[in-house]
Order: sequence, then structure tokens, then C-alpha cells
Amino acid sequence: MGSTLNLVDGSTYTSINGRVYLPNLRHIDGWASTVAVKNNTDNAANVKFVFRDANGANICGGNYPLAAQQRIVLNISCSLPMAVGYVDSDQDISVAATNQKPSPTVRGAHTGVSASVVWGPFNLPLVIKRRATASGIADSDIFIQNATSVAANIQVQLVASPGSGYSNYTKSFYLPAYGAVRYILKNDSSIPDGWVGSAVINNGTFAVVSDFFSWDGQTDFAFGGYPPESKTSNWFVPMFLVRRATLTGVASTPINVQNLTGSGISISAGEMVLNCKAEPGSGYSDFTVANPVAVSDNASYSFNPVTDTSLFPVDGWYGSCQLSVPSSKKVIVLAQIRYPANYNASAYEAIRIERVGPIKVGYAFE
Repeated sequence: MGSTLNLVDGSTYTSINGRVYLPNLRHIDGWASTVAVKNNTDNAANVKFVFRDANGANICGGNYPLAAQQRIVLNISCSLPMAVGYVDSDQDISVAATNQKPSPTVRGAHTGVSASVVWGPFNLPLVIKRRATASGIADSDIFIQNATSVAANIQVQLVASPGSGYSNYTKSFYLPAYGAVRYILKNDSSIPDGWVGSAVINNGTFAVVSDFFSWDGQTDFAFGGYPPESKTSNWFVPMFLVRRATLTGVASTPINVQNLTGSGISISAGEMVLNCKAEPGSGYSDFTVANPVAVSDNASYSFNPVTDTSLFPVDGWYGSCQLSVPSSKKVIVLAQIRYPANYNASAYEAIRIERVGPIKVGYAFE
């Protein structure tokens, strides 16, 4: 059975998983959202959901029984465009939202944000505006959901990638009670086209998801903002590909590493070490590379095998990697799977570890 939780919005309910927030829901401009809920326990669950518009108004909701270990897709019948939502249960649940657009076909998904991590700041290792990439023109949208009944003024700090030649920016937004802000970078004329870097969304009680669009909006992958407790000194990337031909196309695994050491401390050139082990029997060799430039506090560096043939010269390499920085410094890591010749892409949080040990090997399935 669950335990009683007291939320910052004043409500009390019984749950193990806690309330799960959904900052990125859409029923406008041809988009539609579906929300799937999985009961992770051997007990029957009661599921409650509430969807709101961007101003925080409650526009629809409902309750569902959910059998042990079962999954349901919520029946969404909102009469107004929804922007955000949350799901409660008296059992441990997992929640995911899928956004899709039929013409042209675009689909992206993100997991819900647990109520246990809605105390910021949140960090995004990859943010971009109208930048030409191997996957076409790319943009970021940032979705911020207020988890409380108190309106807030928030700031999004945009930190340019080292060596990019771009400036840092700070953007301010009004976040309505229970409402949301969708920051669409391509609509912000104060940010130059081509801008690339990372973001920090300041202290508050909210949930954050970022969408990354490539092929000028025809590819969409989403990832959750990283709370402060995510940062550590060592990370695993269990599958790392360097321009490898697969049944889906030629695939690579860019990783974005954001420096969250704090106190204005930079990570020096050479301190961000990517140690990669080839898959056994592949015929490829192990290798180690490092960041060639210093990475300032809150900035990010991208190891990008899609186009970087200096650090990653061997086409077809596959295996696994460990990203390490000195123990006194902390980072977060976003891993992508990119197929530049087509519209397939995805992203996930790399696997954080608390101590350095033997590197683990991940197997690629093609």
C-alpha cells in the first residue's frame, strides 16, 4: 500500500510513486496527446488524472481502476486545448505521454516527472535555435509546468556552448498557478539563429520537459529536465555508435555533457574523459577521447560522432562508454541516437554511477 504524501499545493493523497506531472501535452495545431499509465504492483490501483490549460484552469479529468501489472491509455475528452496534466494513484505507477501530428507524421514521447523532483533548478544539456545540423534545421522548445497554486516569475538561463561564439542570455517568464510556459526558441528574435548550448531553469516548484525538433520540425524527441540530484562524476552510455550502418539507417550516438559543478568552477580541457570499449568480437579497438576546450559552469560540451571525424575517425564502431570527470566536479549526460539520413531520433538520460569501477559493455541490436 502507499503512504500519505503532503504536496506543496496543499493536497494530500496516498501514493508510493507520488504525483506524476506531464508538462508537455498538446491538442492544438494538429497535435494530439495520449497518456499511458502502467501499474507496477501486484495490487489493484485507482488512477486519477487532471488536465489543465496553459493558464492553469482545470479543463477535464477522471478516475480509472487499473488491475495489477496492467496498462491503460487514458480516455482524454477535453473540450479545450490542454497544455499540462498530472496523474495520481494509490499504487506505484509509471506514466508516459506521446504527442503526434498526422501530416507530416511527427511523433515524440516523454515520461512523466515525479512529484519527488519538482523542486528546481532544472537543467537541460542540449538547447538549440534554428541550427543547421546533419539532421536538418534543429530547434528546441522548453515546457515548464507550475506544480503549485502560487503564480511565479521564473528565469531560463541560456548558456552558450564553449567555442560556439555565441553569447549567454537570461529570459524571464510569468508562470501562472498550476499553469505552464512553452518557450519556443525559434520564435524568439533576440536569440540568433544557430545558437547552441544548455539551459538552467531557476529555483521553483515545477516540472520541465524539453523537445528537440530536427528536419525543421519533422523529427521530435523529448527529454526531461535534470534535477540537481542527478549530477555526478561518472556516467555509463551502454550503447555508443559511430556512423554505424543499421537496418534503420546509419546511426550515431551524440552525447551532451553539462557542467553542474557550481561556484563558477570550469571543467578544464582534457578533464571530461570518454573511455570507450568496443563490443567483444566486433573487431574494433577501444579508445579514449576528452574535451578539447574548457567547459564553464552550467555550459555543456557535445561529443558528436555524427560529424566529428577527428575524435571519432572509425566508421561503424560500436560498443559502450564511460564518461568521467574529476571527483570534485559534477556533470549530467544526455545520450541521443541519431539517424541523419532519415527522421528517426531518440534521447535518454545516460546511466549515472556513484563510483568508478570496471566499465560495462552494452550490446547493440540492429
